[in-house]
Amino acid sequence: MKVYIQILLLFFIVGTCHGQKRATLYNPKDVNNWAARHNMTPGNYQNEVTRLHKKGFRLIHVDGYNVNGKVKFAALWKKGKTSGLKIRHGLSNSAYQKEVEKNHKNGYRLIHVDGYNDGGNDYYAAIWSKQSTSGLRAKHGLTGEQYQNEVTKNHKDGYRLASISGYGVGGTVYYAAIWNRGDISKLRARHGLSRSQYQDAVNKNWDDGYYVTHVDSYNASGKVYYAAIFEKKSGRYSARHNMNSKNYELQIENHHYQGFMPISVSGHDAGNSSGYAAAFKSVGGWKGSDTRQFSSRIRKVMDEYNIPGASIAIVKDGRLVYAKGWGWGNRGDREIASATSLYRIASVSKPITGVAIMKLTEDTDLSLGQYVFGPGAVLGTTYGSNNYGTREKQIRVRHLLEHRAGGNSWDNDFSSDPDSGPDDNWSPPMFAKRDLSRSQLIGWVLDNRNPSEKVNSVFAYSNFGYCVLGRIIEKKSGMSYEKYVKNKILKPSGISNMHIGSSKKSGRKYKEVVYYGDNDT
Repeated sequence: MKVYIQILLLFFIVGTCHGQKRATLYNPKDVNNWAARHNMTPGNYQNEVTRLHKKGFRLIHVDGYNVNGKVKFAALWKKGKTSGLKIRHGLSNSAYQKEVEKNHKNGYRLIHVDGYNDGGNDYYAAIWSKQSTSGLRAKHGLTGEQYQNEVTKNHKDGYRLASISGYGVGGTVYYAAIWNRGDISKLRARHGLSRSQYQDAVNKNWDDGYYVTHVDSYNASGKVYYAAIFEKKSGRYSARHNMNSKNYELQIENHHYQGFMPISVSGHDAGNSSGYAAAFKSVGGWKGSDTRQFSSRIRKVMDEYNIPGASIAIVKDGRLVYAKGWGWGNRGDREIASATSLYRIASVSKPITGVAIMKLTEDTDLSLGQYVFGPGAVLGTTYGSNNYGTREKQIRVRHLLEHRAGGNSWDNDFSSDPDSGPDDNWSPPMFAKRDLSRSQLIGWVLDNRNPSEKVNSVFAYSNFGYCVLGRIIEKKSGMSYEKYVKNKILKPSGISNMHIGSSKKSGRKYKEVVYYGDNDT
C-alpha cells in the first residue's frame, strides 16, 4: 500500500480532478448525497427547489437574508424521500401563521423556520413534513425578552429547541423558533451574540464536547448577531462564520474533501455584500485525532518556510481520500485556500508538454529526430525575418526536450557559460521581451540569439525551448496548445479544470491563488 502526499505549491493551472466520482472519495452512501446553494434570488431558490426535488433531493434547511435591500436565499438538500414535504417562502407574518395552522391540521409537522426582512417587514420561509404533529411548539415575532421567556418555559416543560432564527425589522431583533418534546439534556442554546461572543461560545462548548448543530446569523441596525444550538454528540463536527460568499463556497469544498456535509447555513448583510455562517458534520473520512495531527504538521512547515497558503491531496490505493487547503489563497482579499484552489504548476508543465510531444509521435508523422527550423523542418521558416544560422537549423525536437538546443543564449539564468567559457551575458529569453507574443518572441530570439553552444553539446535548462515545443504541438495537432493538452492528455486522466495562466495579476482565474515575493508583494 502506498500513500502519496502532494503539496500543490506549484504556466498551467490545474484544478479538481472530476474523473473520479465524488461518491468514491469516502463513504459512497453519504458524501455525494447532498447539495448546497447560496446567494439565490427568490426565483432562483424556487427553481432549485423544483429541480433538485425532481432529482430526489429533499430540502432540509433554508435561510432568507437581505443584502442591499434585496432578498437572497441559502439552502441545503439531502438525498432522500421527497414526498410528504411542504415548502413555503415569502410568507408575511399573518400568512405564515395561517400556513402553520393549516398544515398542522392536515398532519404536516413544522420542522424548520427562518424569518427575514423584506422591505421593512418580516417574512418567513419554512419546511413541513408529513408526520405526527404532537409534542410541537412554534413561535415567531418574539422580541429578545419574549424569546428568552419561551426558552425558559419550554425547557421546564421538557421541550427541546430544534430551530432558531433571528431577524431585524425596524432596528429591533425578533425571533422565530421551534421546540419538540424530548430529552432536554445535552443541548445548549445561545442568541444575541456578537461575532467575538459567538466564537467564544463555540470554543467553550467545543471544549465541553458540545458542537454547533444549528447556526443563524442576522443583521439589525448594521450589526451582525448570532444564535446557535449546541449539542453533545459523538463524531466530527465543524463550524465556520464571518465568511464572504466566496469563502463560504471554498469552505464547502474544503469540508467536502475531508468527508463533511453542511447541516446548517445562514446568510446576512455584511455591508454591500453577504456574509455567512455554517455548521458541518462528518459522514466519512479520517478520525479527528488524525486530521488534527496532520494539520499541525502542515502548519509547522508553512510557518517555518513562510508559506501563505497550501492545498494538499492524499491518494491511497488509487483513490483520493483526503484534500484540504490551509492559509490564504489571496491574503489581500482574505480569500482562503481550499482543496479546489487553482495553483500555477510552473515547470511541472514541462513533463506534460513532453507527454504531448510523445503522444504526437504516436498519432502523427512527428519524430524526435526531425529538425525544427528551416526549409522542410517541422516549423519551417515561419518565425523570424533573417536567414537561420547553422546551429539553429541543426536543432531537432529531441534537443528541445532535453534542454540541449541553445546553450546559455536560450537558458533561464545569468550563471556561467555551461561549457566553462565566458560568463552568460544574456537575460532569460522568456523574460527579455515580455510585451511580445509567443510567435513574436520566437522570431526575435532566432533573429538575435543564435545558439551560443554547439547543438547537443551542453545542457542548459530552457523555458524558451519548451515554448518552441508548444508551437510544434500546435503545428502538428491543428489545435491550440491548451486545447490539445486539455483534450488529449489531461481529459483521459480525469482532469478537467486546466487553464493557461495569465502573465498579469488582473488575468487571475476564479479561485486561482496569489503568489508573494520575499517582501510579501
